[in-house]
Amino acid sequence: MYLGHTLAKVLKDPKKNVLIIDARYPYEFEGGHITTANNFYIQKEIDEFFFTEESIKQRQRSILVFHCEFSSERAPRQLRYLRACDRTRNPYPRLDYPEIYLLKGGYKEFYSTYKNMCHPEAYLPMLNDNYIKEYKLYRIRLRQTFLKLEYLCQFCNSATDAKQKRFRSTINSTLSLIIHFCNSLIGRVSISQVHQKFLFK
Repeated sequence: MYLGHTLAKVLKDPKKNVLIIDARYPYEFEGGHITTANNFYIQKEIDEFFFTEESIKQRQRSILVFHCEFSSERAPRQLRYLRACDRTRNPYPRLDYPEIYLLKGGYKEFYSTYKNMCHPEAYLPMLNDNYIKEYKLYRIRLRQTFLKLEYLCQFCNSATDAKQKRFRSTINSTLSLIIHFCNSLIGRVSISQVHQKFLFK
């Protein structure tokens, strides 16, 4: 866990390279966010920002801090997804992004103390009566994307002995293809259907 006062202090230090990943929905982000935050609420955005060859060279020494409204659901899942992708790309124990953290209390708690570090200086809750339509739309899209490799990521991360690690290595390229395949099908097929059709029969 990363405490709000720690983040505020680090953001003021020009020597620190900190990337903030705000996993809230776009309407929440636009309603108020930490000034330097990036709004990535689906996995495809994580793939494109962190896992191209160029982005790894530029950002692999960064401190990554994830948060959502309370840092209880969406941000932890984005964090686990990034770490699982990192694991599948690298031989254990190497990681492209070793320093990843979750902001304690999320945006709500940070905003209550550091309004001056937010833009605009406002806080829009996820469950706002004026954004019910947007909430339902993003919730469906998020559910589809986050299902896509939860099971496989857990399986790969649990590899311990040499045989399992060799097996994990052989499926890395396949997993990468499945990730992009699933992203291209968002809105047309659930990820669980892809799992059932192609994997672990």
